Amino acid sequence: MDLSLHHESYTDDELKMLLIGVSWTVDDDCRVLFSTDVLQVSGDEMEEAETRIKEIMEENKENEEKQEAGQKIMQILAKYPAYGNFIYANMWRKAQPAYQALKEGKLKLIMPLYAVAGGVYAFIASTMAIIPAEVVKSVINRC
Repeated sequence: MDLSLHHESYTDDELKMLLIGVSWTVDDDCRVLFSTDVLQVSGDEMEEAETRIKEIMEENKENEEKQEAGQKIMQILAKYPAYGNFIYANMWRKAQPAYQALKEGKLKLIMPLYAVAGGVYAFIASTMAIIPAEVVKSVINRC
């Protein structure tokens, strides 16, 4: 709910209805009703997202061009952030052994610079954005 409020626009009437629903959680008799409705909507959205992703995967099973399918899937994950968080959490847990092997040096990962250059640039740019300009100038002047 917090992601939705942060990223989407709502009319005053929609916000009033949301506040009424949240206020129901104060009353013991309405708390279960409200929670059940929220969970039902979340479950329905997750089921719809999973169905749509499976359809895209089936449509593109034989297709060599996977970029368009990937973009469609990313749009679905953006539309249904709860499902996206669920997928990312599962992927993180399943990837832990590989991360651990990389960390311990048991697995070597060789990547060309162009594969990581965008991420390196983004990291440097975001770091430079938060460092005061005077600090950057003094470091450059020392070199």
